[in-house]
Amino acid sequence: MKVKVTTASRASVSISAQRFSSLHHGKCGFVFTSSAYLAAKVTYDKAVRAEISWKGRVSEAHKMYLRFVNIARKQVKSCHCSTKAASTQRWSLFTKTATLSRQAKAYAKCKMMQCVLSGTTLSSKKCKGTLKALVKKTLYSVTQRTVCSKRPVCGARCRRNKLRAKVMRQERSSKKYRKERASKTAKKKERTTKVHKKEQANKKEASSKEKKAKKIKKEKAAKKAKALKAREHRTKAEEKRAKAHKRERTSKALEKKSKEQNAKRAAAKRALERKSKMYLRSNTNVKWMRSGNSRTAVQYPGGLRAVASTTYQNWVIKKAISGRNPLRGAAQWHRDRSLIRSGDTVSLYNPAARKVYDCAWGKCTLQPFPPPSGHWGTPYRIYLVNGRKGQVITKGAAVYFDRMWAAKWNTGYSLNCSSSQCTGVKMNLKMNFMFK
Repeated sequence: MKVKVTTASRASVSISAQRFSSLHHGKCGFVFTSSAYLAAKVTYDKAVRAEISWKGRVSEAHKMYLRFVNIARKQVKSCHCSTKAASTQRWSLFTKTATLSRQAKAYAKCKMMQCVLSGTTLSSKKCKGTLKALVKKTLYSVTQRTVCSKRPVCGARCRRNKLRAKVMRQERSSKKYRKERASKTAKKKERTTKVHKKEQANKKEASSKEKKAKKIKKEKAAKKAKALKAREHRTKAEEKRAKAHKRERTSKALEKKSKEQNAKRAAAKRALERKSKMYLRSNTNVKWMRSGNSRTAVQYPGGLRAVASTTYQNWVIKKAISGRNPLRGAAQWHRDRSLIRSGDTVSLYNPAARKVYDCAWGKCTLQPFPPPSGHWGTPYRIYLVNGRKGQVITKGAAVYFDRMWAAKWNTGYSLNCSSSQCTGVKMNLKMNFMFK
């Protein structure tokens, strides 16, 4: 297009011949209206317009080319960066300690299961193994070289703009700081003047208050002196009255205290009496019942029957003296109402029939008391269920017995009662009783 413009601008324009008389200085309009000139001008203008249009097309095409080159470059970079990110993410996921430990455990478990199923010994090398170590794959060299920074690179224009913004901020902050400093200094001066005025006023007030306080002190001292003289006269009579009143109060307090102590002693006595009534004692009438069932009681000469008012359901627990042989006469047994404790040697005596239960050989027989020599089925040892040895047994508490076997104490034998009879049994068939 430039060639066409230059050829059009250099084209020769032939001017028609004119008379000399028509030629004047500065009047050459006939040249620009001639057909040759107009034809040359049209061709020139056309070439210029064509050149301008083609220049625009070329520049736009070049711009679009550069734009798409930039876009392609960015897309290639983003592809490289996404590949790198995916690689690092997968590698961190697969090489995580928790994942590796879990996979190792699963692999070891599989190996052990294979050994169990195949019947090989678990100590064999075949039953042990480790997974292969993971190898990180190398990426394409261009992808490895690509720098994936999240922030865009700041050019010269960006740096200039940042510098201007920084300078502007500094100027604004310095102006603000000067204004604040000036306002602070002014406020400080105002405060100091106010404080100075207040101090002066406080000093004046303090001096006037001190004078008034001195006057008031003097007046008070005089009043106190008068009051002290009047009190001295009064106190003597008041002291006499107070002493008499104190004597009366002390005597009343002593009487009250003695009454309270007597009441406490009486209450403690009553509590002890109530408590002693609850304890199980020897040589007292009690009902012999199964533990947890107060509707039935052991009735002489059978077993558990419905509770009735018959004297054959009244039993007396005879207690042997500790450390003595219970088969050597009446001197070996307590005659008083002593407390029954866990582990004591006892005998179950029916006062209405004047007999005891002897459970040596299965079914309990009726024998005299005190037991003669050789009647080793009469004495038993009573124990509190879940209690300790020597603990006092209360009425209604669950107890069980062990007894002699072949004239020797044996913890493997006990008692059991049915609706028809009481029998000597082994300890695994024992029954828990209570006495009320």
